[in-house]
Amino acid sequence: MPVINPDNCMLEMERVIAEARRNNQPAYIVIPSDYALAPLTPTEVRPATLKSNESSLKKAVARYNRADKSR
Repeated sequence: MPVINPDNCMLEMERVIAEARRNNQPAYIVIPSDYALAPLTPTEVRPATLKSNESSLKKAVARYNRADKSR
C-alpha cells in the first residue's frame, strides 16, 4: 500500500477512488496528520475512464429482456 504524501496524493487519491468504483467496494484513504495541511505538488490528473465488458453487457441485457418478456 503506497504512502500518501504531497508529491503523490493527487494521483493516489484518483487511483484509489477509481479502484473503489471499479470494484464496487469502499475505499479507505489515510492521510498522515503531518501532511494534512501541507501544500500539494501540482500534478495533472486525468479521470479514469470506466469501460463495460461488451460480452458481459450483451449477456446481461439478453437475460433481462428474456425475464421481462416472461412477466
